[in-house]
Amino acid sequence: MIISKLIPKGGRLISPDAQGADFVELFFDLVFVYAITKITGITAHHLDGTHILQSLLIFFLVWLGWAQFTWTLNYANTRIAAIRLWVLIATGIAFIMATSVNVAFGDRGIWFALPYVFIRLIGFGIHLHITPKGNKCIFRCKLTHRTDHPDPPFRAC
Repeated sequence: MIISKLIPKGGRLISPDAQGADFVELFFDLVFVYAITKITGITAHHLDGTHILQSLLIFFLVWLGWAQFTWTLNYANTRIAAIRLWVLIATGIAFIMATSVNVAFGDRGIWFALPYVFIRLIGFGIHLHITPKGNKCIFRCKLTHRTDHPDPPFRAC
């Protein structure tokens, strides 16, 4: 896959130690802050039940996309150029999604839906590449949101 070809020899996709967020991750987060700001604006200008429910659904989808991606990046070695490249690609796609939250329930809703799906697929692809081969536990732990897990996602559940 493309990610594998961009990894330097000896480069590890899994972070070797605790790492802080770098500028690429913060830029990614900023796009989601922009999306939440737009959702807030929609809610503030349309205080009826339908628009509030739509805003809650959009917020949940945006939060879910952000949470999955950042959870994955907690374990990814973001010093690897391939990871940074995919985060920047996802940031650009997320920006398209963020600018289209106000039309998500209209006839141009595809401009929200497709970027959302692509962000989730990119995050899942990175997730699969940082998971040690043969460790299927990561999916069970993630779905059950276990907080007592000793070192998610790399130890047996």
